[in-house]
Amino acid sequence: MLHTHLVRDVREVAAPASEVFALLADVERWPSWCTGIQSARRLGRGPLRVGSSILYVPRFVPIPIAARVLGFERDRVFSWGLRTPIASMIHGFSVEPIDERTCVVRQSEFAEDLLAIAARPLRRAIHAFDRAWSADLERHFARDR
Repeated sequence: MLHTHLVRDVREVAAPASEVFALLADVERWPSWCTGIQSARRLGRGPLRVGSSILYVPRFVPIPIAARVLGFERDRVFSWGLRTPIASMIHGFSVEPIDERTCVVRQSEFAEDLLAIAARPLRRAIHAFDRAWSADLERHFARDR
């Protein structure tokens, strides 16, 4: 199995874990605070959960990306991507409270097998996009305090 990490980022965010998670899980709001996202929306109805679908357009490669929610634990974990027998690409955030006003946010993205090969030419751009997403999240909450 070919496996490549595209980003591993850890940030301390000056906000309660529940507020940070709520912002991350509000897919429609991504473009309002994440400079790398052109548009985003949930597909379907009902609450966001494992199996839900999202559609977003990153600015660095402006094509719609459809993904399934693969991990969802309220106030803790939100991940999405594509998982097939021959290729996977997973992007996600985990949120861990430090105290009532601060949390640690971990972001990771990786690709496996055929998508690891396909992602190689975009590796630097994906890494920059993901790091900017973390920085935007950090700034969003620094601005609100």
